[in-house]
Amino acid sequence: DRLAVMSVCTTASAVINCIEANKAFEFANSVTELDLGGKGFGDDGVKLISDTLRRNSTLEVLNLADDRIRDAGAGFIAEALKVNKTLTSLDLSDNYIGNEGVKLLSEALADNKSLTSLSLDYNSIDNAGLEHVVAFLKKNYTLKTLKLNLILFDSTLSYQVEDELEINNDPSRSRVKAGGGAPTFGGGPPPPPGGGAPMFGGGPPPPPGGGAPRFGGGPPPPPGGGAPMFGGGPPPPPGGAAPRFGGPPPPPGGGAPMFGGPPPPPGGGAPNFGGPPPPPGGGAPVFGGPPPPPGGGAPNFGGPPPPPGGG
Repeated sequence: DRLAVMSVCTTASAVINCIEANKAFEFANSVTELDLGGKGFGDDGVKLISDTLRRNSTLEVLNLADDRIRDAGAGFIAEALKVNKTLTSLDLSDNYIGNEGVKLLSEALADNKSLTSLSLDYNSIDNAGLEHVVAFLKKNYTLKTLKLNLILFDSTLSYQVEDELEINNDPSRSRVKAGGGAPTFGGGPPPPPGGGAPMFGGGPPPPPGGGAPRFGGGPPPPPGGGAPMFGGGPPPPPGGAAPRFGGPPPPPGGGAPMFGGPPPPPGGGAPNFGGPPPPPGGGAPVFGGPPPPPGGGAPNFGGPPPPPGGG
């Protein structure tokens, strides 16, 4: 059963004396709930409470509402929250905690794994302070209730706070996955044995020896490396290179016919679009005209040869 402890100390100085004498925690091994709200003991009293909270391992609920706590006092509580593993509910409402105090609390709560309920109502917090709250909620996955009048803040920040709390309250959207780690975008399957991850959670695992088929569909690469284009073309011929768009293999000595034409004549060169081979000595007729006269030159589109001496 939970044990509620109502302090008999009624003034700030009396509360401090009680804590110093450890009377407020005389049942330290069994106390689970402590209500010190409305005592107004300020930051000095909170420091003593926080020092005791660091050593306590049973307290679950602590009420420090309306106790004149400021940023310094919030810092003392933050230090206690970094080491305390049992506190689940903390009420800091109706105090004087500002943006700096919220920042200190947020830094501690980013790693806290026990607190599920926090009240910060009626403090001196503005949008800058709420930004710290949003930041720690993105890392904290145990806080499920935050009492804070969000209507007083920027609507975008308020929506972010509400959304992060919804995630913590919805098991299907939990930031924590069994075994640690998280799939990309929260939807893909876990990585295959040996590491690595399928592309977008759909492709098959990589073939033996590494590498991966393209887009999860093509065949594995042929022996010796390389990969068929888009998984459809034939493997490259011996010696490397690949036929163009599925044409015949290149002739001996290299090179490739253009668009399936005949092989080049002995000595190299290629006919122009299927014309006759070049005359002895090189050169090529223009668009199928007669060969050039002795000495070079070429007739103009089939006209007479040039006069001796050129021109």
